[in-house]
Amino acid sequence: MIYAKKIEVVFDNKDSQILDGQSKICNWLYNQLLQVTIDDYKNGSEKKLLSGRNLRNYATKMKSENIFLYSVHSSPLKNTAIRVKDSYEKFFNKNCSYPNFRSFKKKWFSLFYDEPNK
Repeated sequence: MIYAKKIEVVFDNKDSQILDGQSKICNWLYNQLLQVTIDDYKNGSEKKLLSGRNLRNYATKMKSENIFLYSVHSSPLKNTAIRVKDSYEKFFNKNCSYPNFRSFKKKWFSLFYDEPNK
């Protein structure tokens, strides 16, 4: 028998501020990657970010330009890129709306530490 159990985790103030900071960084990265993919898609750039793992690899290369990205584990950063790519795939295949920019004030960006197919 397989079952799932939810466990409430309570963080102190310092830990919740660290998680909020990492969530804001991932939200910022999502918006940056979305802008880059919009430019890449509309202009037909040579980067081809929406094919294969190019967008995920581009997100990790952004660490050299933006040092604060090192404060977040690499898995949530890669999953941020995967989310952007998934939103484009839903737009192309399932007639969903065009991917939108995210606002941190409206919704917290979840930190997902699992990387699929790895």
